[in-house]
Amino acid sequence: MVTCPGGAVLGRFQKLILQWPRVLCLIFLLGRFTHMLAKAVRTNLGLEREEDEELMLQTHQVKYIQLLLRSHPHPEQDRVSKGRVRSWFERNVYEWDPYFKYPNRMIGTSIICFIGLYAITVADYSLCDYTFNKLDHLVDSLSLLAASCNTTQNLLADLVPQLRQFSLVARDIWLATTIFASLTSVTYTFHVLVCYRKHLKRLWAGQKNFMPEKFHNHSSAVSVAAITRYSGWQIAYTMWGYLIIHFVQFLLGLLLAYGLVLPILQGKGLAVLSNLGMIILTTGVVIGLLILQILLVQVFFLQDKISPTDKQKPLALNNRKAFHNFTYFFFFYNVIMGLGNCIIRLVVSMVLGTWLVSRIDRTIVQRGYESLDPECVRGVRIRQRWFLLYTLLKNPQLVPLRRPSPPSHRPSLDPPSFALGFRNGWSGGEQTAREGMMDEADA
Repeated sequence: MVTCPGGAVLGRFQKLILQWPRVLCLIFLLGRFTHMLAKAVRTNLGLEREEDEELMLQTHQVKYIQLLLRSHPHPEQDRVSKGRVRSWFERNVYEWDPYFKYPNRMIGTSIICFIGLYAITVADYSLCDYTFNKLDHLVDSLSLLAASCNTTQNLLADLVPQLRQFSLVARDIWLATTIFASLTSVTYTFHVLVCYRKHLKRLWAGQKNFMPEKFHNHSSAVSVAAITRYSGWQIAYTMWGYLIIHFVQFLLGLLLAYGLVLPILQGKGLAVLSNLGMIILTTGVVIGLLILQILLVQVFFLQDKISPTDKQKPLALNNRKAFHNFTYFFFFYNVIMGLGNCIIRLVVSMVLGTWLVSRIDRTIVQRGYESLDPECVRGVRIRQRWFLLYTLLKNPQLVPLRRPSPPSHRPSLDPPSFALGFRNGWSGGEQTAREGMMDEADA
């Protein structure tokens, strides 16, 4: 990689571009090994106390339990009292929680997703460059063939400029959509982590309403097996989602280029504006008629308010014969409008379905037909069962209440401060703990 970094596809830095994630992982492993070795040496020399890695509760979980057991103000009031107001990023994107740590499985899954996305993006770019180079060579060959043909009706002479234009436009659109698809997939990976923390804290608080009821009573064997499948499925869904999103964005980019950008560049801007004006006018008329229907019903076909203080009229018809004529007149209009709405619904469903195909935490079909979605049948069940099992094993609110093991096999529960805080906060702390769990779930 140092002596011969070049390559035939990506240029003189090909090996560096392909191998740097692997080198970074190796450097991290080397640093981790060095840290563990230095820590073991200090422990053997008596310079550092050995930490028990089999603790039932970790330090951040102990602090979380202590926070629930002691009386504390609402989190928002506590931040204001300390002079700390949440920023826009914390309010709308992500807020750091010092009492929550992601498990190694989720961190490893996210890192492999990023590495896989990087690898597939580089492969996608290489394949794109190779394909469009071959297309350019094909167009050059066709142009030479068209120049050698002396017939009056030379179809190749008319086809070559269009192919050359398509090659240039498609190359630029493919490279642009590569960036957007990569950013979308990276955003989804971070969103998975955010949803993981939110859903897990809801389960800690005993809230299962966001899960289907058939997942509440889960099989133990299936739940344990779900742990082995979730990470692989999440990585596969992320990579396949990138490819599908990229292809759909490429098609939408071609439609936008040939429908709007190229006609304007070719001097047909007035025709494009005229078509856009017709579309906007038609949409405005449709929306206006919908509003008109509501206004006419509000004014002429509803009875007066029972009390002047009522916010709206009661659900009672007035002028029924006129209402029947009104319904008959708008019947034909609503049929035509329904055809248009059906097409719009199909297009929106296709776009959203491809956009959310990598989201393993939810289904992309309508409610009631989730069993037809393989993602819901397998992926969502795997994710939810893993959540339930992890909640039973790692819920910091349940671990202190477990039946203790025999003294010869029982490790120390946690740092000494936990016992003192637990005893001091237990008196009258049951209601406080319940309120704290609800506050954490709402947050």
